[in-house]
Amino acid sequence: VGSQITSWDPIVATLPDFTSMISTTYINEIDISKIRQNQEATVSVDAFPDRKFTGKVISVANVGEQLPNSDAKVFEVVLKLNEMDTILRPAMTTMNSIITKEFEDALFIPLESIHHNDSMSFVYLANQKTKKIIEMGEANDNEAIILQGLTEDDMVLLSVPEDSEEWVFEGWDLFAELKVKRIAEEKQRLEDLERFKREEEKRQADFKKLQDSLKQNGNEGVGNDIMRMMMRSGDRGRGRGGNR
Repeated sequence: VGSQITSWDPIVATLPDFTSMISTTYINEIDISKIRQNQEATVSVDAFPDRKFTGKVISVANVGEQLPNSDAKVFEVVLKLNEMDTILRPAMTTMNSIITKEFEDALFIPLESIHHNDSMSFVYLANQKTKKIIEMGEANDNEAIILQGLTEDDMVLLSVPEDSEEWVFEGWDLFAELKVKRIAEEKQRLEDLERFKREEEKRQADFKKLQDSLKQNGNEGVGNDIMRMMMRSGDRGRGRGGNR
């Protein structure tokens, strides 16, 4: 009959504020780098799947966690809804979609229509009975942007046709262009790797000179501390580069 309160626990009851609703979701560690504060999102609830609400990201966890019965690491992301509706209740299950990037005037097709053969990507063109070589751009879980190889009037098959072996490839000029581009990208990657190696060797040599100089002046312990500190700084720099 009633509640007792003390100076240590003065709260009698907690009432939810329905005018400000949030939705908590968890993003896989592979995709968390794409999530930023203030990104727009859409939210729906399982109880009313036809109702859609808009919102934005207000919080992204810095530390990952492991959910029960899962081996993957995830990061908590909190969305704030822009609208208020009486159908929303605390603890409802929600479906959240966060817009990480937008493209204007992009040509895209379903992922299941894209096939791969060694170093090339292609689609089956229903209106020409050919295997058309394409260049893929950004992709999500459902569609991929096509940078080259298709037009809006092309019709692609979602599955492999029964007589696929009789279909001929088309777009060898594009394949040659993409091959040249990949070679240039690999060359640039190797040059960057070689430059980083030279910078690392120079940094190690500078460390050695500093350590020898301090040792000669009787400050070997200080030199070791400085060297360890600079090494940690270099490791953090490499970590950021790898993440990009």
